Amino acid sequence: MKAAEGISQKDIGEVKANRKPADIGKLVLDCVLILFQEPINPVQSTTLNIKKQEVAFFESSYFEYGVKLLNPDFLKRLSEFSKESKDNINDETIELLEPYFTITAPDGQELF
Repeated sequence: MKAAEGISQKDIGEVKANRKPADIGKLVLDCVLILFQEPINPVQSTTLNIKKQEVAFFESSYFEYGVKLLNPDFLKRLSEFSKESKDNINDETIELLEPYFTITAPDGQELF
């Protein structure tokens, strides 16, 4: 809840204006899409740069769906989710989020 409350409309504007966001930022927004039960792209393999390491993962939904999420209602939705819906996350949602929290470097080191 504290993290959600710390985000300002100015922060959202900066993210939305960034034409080439960091891969980690795109993945964070993918997680928000999943939590909000919004559409995401079909899984397609790609290589991402996370913590200065090339990592095999899948393509983000940032440009297709994530940027659209960053509308004027985003902060309200995020606040409502953090206060009311966070405790209602089901097993399926956790299963969809799991790959985002277990990204490993080629040497086997967990990056998260």
